[in-house]
Amino acid sequence: MTQQRSLIRSGVKLTLGILVFVYSSAVSAGGPRIEISPRQVDFGVQGHNERPEEVITVKNSGDKPLVVQKVDVSCDCLQVLPRTFGPLPPGQFATLRISMGSGRAMGRLDKKVTFITNDAAAPQVSLPVTMSVFEGFEMNPSSVQFKGIYGGKPVEVAVDLRRRYPAGAAVKLEVKDIAGRFGSSGKEFFKTAVSSIPKGQRLTITLDPRHPEGRINAELTAVLNGKKLVIPLAGEMFAWIFVDPTFISFNKVSPADPNTLVQEIRLNSTDGTAFSIVKVEQQGNRGDVSFKFATSSNPDQKVHAVQALIPPEVEVKPNESFFGKILITTDHPKKRQITISYGGFFAR
Repeated sequence: MTQQRSLIRSGVKLTLGILVFVYSSAVSAGGPRIEISPRQVDFGVQGHNERPEEVITVKNSGDKPLVVQKVDVSCDCLQVLPRTFGPLPPGQFATLRISMGSGRAMGRLDKKVTFITNDAAAPQVSLPVTMSVFEGFEMNPSSVQFKGIYGGKPVEVAVDLRRRYPAGAAVKLEVKDIAGRFGSSGKEFFKTAVSSIPKGQRLTITLDPRHPEGRINAELTAVLNGKKLVIPLAGEMFAWIFVDPTFISFNKVSPADPNTLVQEIRLNSTDGTAFSIVKVEQQGNRGDVSFKFATSSNPDQKVHAVQALIPPEVEVKPNESFFGKILITTDHPKKRQITISYGGFFAR
């Protein structure tokens, strides 16, 4: 019995050996072979909004044409040019340019480019692509949001930048510029100051209350330890009356769920002036949804609420969207009109 088992094991080993030999012979018999050089792309240490580029080669070291059927990237930050190219004859190669955008990341980026080919031995080959973007630092918060008041007091926001590791490099920060975007205001409405804190530096950004009413949309550019650092500055500026929200969203409107039929807007006097709501009306309506409005006020007439209500008998049009504006007229001596945008859609 023992001898029989030994023979069986020997037979299995012999069979496996034959299979391995047959497979190896099939693979080594010929065909296309992909070789990528270099085998890894490291873009090193970069700042924000950088896009370094490196050239790689894809070579066919086999004896039959190599076809690259597809080139996949693991992140939209990666770009490969060209993404398609003709079959490579034996011994020939193609030159490709790989670039990677750093965006506003902080840390190490580990991505890859995958080549899908007709190489039987390596039908998919991945090329690791790495980059370090302020890997040794922490920033809190990562972006700045302002809720300012035109005619009010300056608004300050602090951003702390610290070294991530105890033995890391000291934080050296210098503000270069604040630029407005899309025609909005720039650095004339912002002031900055840098001060020392434990393990780093604090950037204090002050919003001037004379900033025009509307969206705050700017970008602060600084240099952190020799590399470009970008901090978006966003938010809203209100004139004399604080409005929240400035956009109301009706999500999946359905008469079966009364909560989807109503949204509330709050108005708060910021200078202590009492005021009344004179009129609320719908403007620029698209989608055949007509609101009913209800208002309520605090006894001191400094805080008001406006409810936009969709009547429960509304005609339901599945998946149809609607949008427009609501105009609120007040008797506040410095802020007569307020415009609120709205949008929404019906449930299925």
